[in-house]
Formats: sequence, structure tokens, C-alpha cells
Amino acid sequence: MANEQSDFRTPPARRITAAHPSVAQTLCQRRFSISMFVLLTVIAFCQHETRGQSTRSDSQVARPVAAESFVEEFSSTASNDAGWSRDWVLSRTAPGLRARTSPAELTDFGAEIRGTRERNNPLRRQLSKPFAGAELFVRFLISYDEKSIDKAPQSDGEFFVLWLDSEDGGDTATHSSGVPNIGLHVDSQNRNAFMVRFGPDSSSFATVELTGDRTFLVVSRVAKSSGNELGAFDQIELWVNPSPAEPTLPHAATFSPGRVKAVSWLGFSTGRKTETTDRIIVDDLVVADSWEGLFSLPLNSVSFPKPERVAAKLLNEAAEIPAELRPKRAMPKQPTVSFRRDILPILERSCFKCHQGLNRVWQF
Repeated sequence: MANEQSDFRTPPARRITAAHPSVAQTLCQRRFSISMFVLLTVIAFCQHETRGQSTRSDSQVARPVAAESFVEEFSSTASNDAGWSRDWVLSRTAPGLRARTSPAELTDFGAEIRGTRERNNPLRRQLSKPFAGAELFVRFLISYDEKSIDKAPQSDGEFFVLWLDSEDGGDTATHSSGVPNIGLHVDSQNRNAFMVRFGPDSSSFATVELTGDRTFLVVSRVAKSSGNELGAFDQIELWVNPSPAEPTLPHAATFSPGRVKAVSWLGFSTGRKTETTDRIIVDDLVVADSWEGLFSLPLNSVSFPKPERVAAKLLNEAAEIPAELRPKRAMPKQPTVSFRRDILPILERSCFKCHQGLNRVWQF
């Protein structure tokens, strides 16, 4: 009787496995297989989520169109991954040189440029494909040797620009008259100041003055007021040493009829004010289609100043200049909205069928 009670109280599965050892072995194997299946499924799911998060994280970071840190020699093979279609083209008169940089804020190597007292394009390069979008951003680092800086009015000052054009043009091409220029020139107060221009009549200067043996971060936005890919770039805005995450209004801005519809080439240029003893170091050149792309920031993470405020700044700036000295430049037209042209067709197409007059369906 005791044995019968014992057998009755023992769970059925245990009684079966006790009576049939082969069944117990089979059950153990099945349990092990199920456990391993569950474990492998969990591991695979975690790996998939990790890869997905990594991919999403990478895709949310804006990337540049092209970049150059001058780590390698100018003659090194161009890489499409870096956004360039060919090597740097060097001037035969006074080519740019790869040199160890100073001061220490710059990277280990940069491009050293010297003048010729004439127009010269010592260093230029072609993008892997022309850029015809509505806006293009560019940044670079620049440092001037203090001993080589000429200051007006004691001397004629300095001139140095980065230009963006549709063609190379050769060693002595001016890249002016409708071509975006970003760099340095002598302002109305005889200072070597940072500026942007399409030509001498459209120059706009920042209040930031060049000082020697100091690294400056120069950032610019080149845009089309039409917003049309077939239009020409006719707006330039300039920042000097901006905060990448919190840009302010531009330190200088200009608007002028442009002739460049697609940027294919970028290059540095010197002029008559740039002497053979001048020593200019440029470094960390980056081209992007957004502000975030210049600094590898998350997409849409930066609040950018509105074009209307820049246009108002230009009006105020022009008002302070005597009429006879004002450059001839037209202001960009501000887009206007017409109810009959822009709004009414949307209402007729999407709203009036259900919400017009006494025949409204939804009672409001």
C-alpha cells in the first residue's frame, strides 16, 4: 500500500522516466535542444538590434561632399571616397607645398602657400562630380606668419581667397566677376579683414581682423536665391571662428549676380598684395551640402539663421554707406504667397468636396 501511495504521489513524467531510462534521455536531449534554440534566437536578435542601431546612428550623421586634411602628398592618388576626382593641380610659378604646420592648433601637416606679387592659383582641385544644389558649405583653417603680414596704410596689405568655380582656368585665372571668393582683403579702414565677394564691387567684410601666428576657422555658405539647380550661385555668407553647434548670424554677407551654376573646382588664389615672403598655411578643407556635414554633426541638429534676416542685414549695411560709394547690387526677391494662386487650389482639391457650404458631410 505504501508503494502504491508513493507511486500515486510521484508525478507521471517522473514515473515514466524511472521505468524507461531511454525516454528520460530523449526528454533531456529535447530540453537541451529547446534551450539552445531559445539562447541562439536571443543572441541573434540582440546582434540584429545592435547592427540596426549602429546603422541608424551612422545614417543620422551628416557627411561632407569632399574633404582634405593634407596628410598625404599632393601627388597621391585621388580617392572618390574623399569626394575628389583627381589630384591637386599645382601652379608652375609658385606651387603650394606640403609642410609641417605651426601653430599647434593646426594638424601635423598643411599646405604652405607663398605669393608672387601677381595673380596665381597655387593649389586647386576638382570635385568628383559637379555640385549644382541650392546651397554649398565650405570651411578651412588658415594661419599667417606674423612676420610676413603687411599692414595698410604703411604697406598695401594682404590678399588671399578660396574660390569656387565651374572650371580650373589655369595658373593665372582671376576667378572673379561672378565667382564666389572667400578670404582676406584690405577693408575701408585699412585692416586686413576676412571677407566674401563675387567681385570688387560686391565685397562684404567681417569685423574680424587678421592677426599673425593664430589659427582662424573660416566657414562660408554659398547659395542660390532662386533655389533652382539651373540657377547661379548669387549669395555668400561668412563666419569666422563660429561655434559648430550654435552658429550666429553671418559676420559678413553679400549678394550679386553670379555666373557659376555648378561648382566643379575649388582653389586658393593669391594676388598682387601677396608677396614672395608671405607664408600662409591652410588646412582641413571641407565641402558639404549642409552645415552639419561640415562638422559631422547629426542631421538637422543645428538651427540655421533664416535668409530674410541676412537680407535685412544687407539693407542696413547698405544704408550706412554713402550713395555714391554703394556697390551696385540687387537684393534677393522675397517669395510671396497668393491666396488665389497658392491656397485656393489646395482647398478646392482637398477640402471643398466635404466641407463647402450646406453640403458639408462632417458637420463642421
